[in-house]
Amino acid sequence: MLLDITQIFDSKGNYESSLEYAFKAYNITSTLPGFEREEANALFNISRVYYFLNQPLTGLDYAHRELAIGHRLADEKIIAQALNTLGTLQEKLGDNEKALQYYDSSLSLSKKINDFGGQSITLYYIGIVY
Repeated sequence: MLLDITQIFDSKGNYESSLEYAFKAYNITSTLPGFEREEANALFNISRVYYFLNQPLTGLDYAHRELAIGHRLADEKIIAQALNTLGTLQEKLGDNEKALQYYDSSLSLSKKINDFGGQSITLYYIGIVY
């Protein structure tokens, strides 16, 4: 629910409020056993908002946390999503080479798990770099 509110604020360009609700979701999910996937989703939202706030270095920290959860759970979909997020943040920092490395890794994982939505998003991001 809190992450839904985050997306509403995002759509209105109210990123400070979006970040506030993403952190509320993170603070709740990070303390509850069995809610690691929801925690990863909150971290994804936090890193995405930092992208929009033009604070990619801060966003990288949260995207790496999301990636760590994906590895801990062996959840390749979370890993692929985190790699995409890391790619967009690296692109924002001007490091297109590193962004493409993240995107290539994400694309490989998305193909492996037959995540066609993930593949299309990653291909879109790759196209932006070029």
